[in-house]
Amino acid sequence: MSAKPAKLGLGLRVMSDDSRACVMEMLPQAILTIAADDAIEDANAAAESFFDISKALLVGQKISRLLPFGSSVLTLIEQVR
Repeated sequence: MSAKPAKLGLGLRVMSDDSRACVMEMLPQAILTIAADDAIEDANAAAESFFDISKALLVGQKISRLLPFGSSVLTLIEQVR
């Protein structure tokens, strides 16, 4: 019997890390998890395809090395911090 996810207010549930990773892998959009120091912490299969780089090579790289200087994505990352 598997444990049920913890409930939060408003009927929300906390997903386990395994469940979160599974959902992230299934998404067709390129998804990167970026650390506070701008290093890539995680990437899904769509990100590997988009950047044409394996997850093993993506993880640990600075996001600024993958995107062109002045990219609006870098600006957006700064805005949400």
